[in-house]
Amino acid sequence: MHIFSGNVTYNRIGEELVDFSTIDIPFSTEHVDLSFNKFVNIPSPLFTNHPNIKHLDLFSCRIQIIENNAFSSLTSLLILHLHSNEIQSINQFTFRGLVVLQELSLSENLINTIMVGSFSDLAVLQHLYVNNNNLKTLDEGIFHLVHHPIDLHFDVTGNTMECDCRLLWVLEAEGDWLSMTNAASVRCSGPTDLAGRNFQSLDEQSLTSTHCPLFGRYLIDYIDLPTIGLLL
Repeated sequence: MHIFSGNVTYNRIGEELVDFSTIDIPFSTEHVDLSFNKFVNIPSPLFTNHPNIKHLDLFSCRIQIIENNAFSSLTSLLILHLHSNEIQSINQFTFRGLVVLQELSLSENLINTIMVGSFSDLAVLQHLYVNNNNLKTLDEGIFHLVHHPIDLHFDVTGNTMECDCRLLWVLEAEGDWLSMTNAASVRCSGPTDLAGRNFQSLDEQSLTSTHCPLFGRYLIDYIDLPTIGLLL
């Protein structure tokens, strides 16, 4: 079904589409909804020469792979919905170029890794949903910035979080620039002595006394083992 409303909305929901090359979007389109199709892979670059797209829905499409810089040409994109897919990892090039993005939904995927710098371009992001994935930790460097310039509502519920000092930055940012959505429902799956605890009930001592990686909170992300070997 094709729906056009003053060439603003382009809608092809549930048409069993498997290839983006078959999609012809009018230049003036602002909202594209391609949910409930079968794309599996998002190619790079996606929808070139469509600077007016502000809202893109690609949920429930069985997407597994997002090629590097896939969204880089969508410089006006404000809302991106990728929930209910089969995405497993996010890297620093996945959302490169989305400098005005305000809402990103990655909930109900299979994400187990969010690499350092993954959201570094998203300086004005206001809502980020990574709930109901397979995450065990969140590295401080995923936003790259020490302080996000505006308040960010962040939902991590439904993940099996390991509550150690790698999450200390979340405690520090909470109430400053970070607001955890449904915070009371964020539970620790480990270590054993913290399993089942409400993350919000923890303090710095709880996370650092016996639950730090070998090389500490910051060094673990930036020092590689060969370098450490030379220093010993």
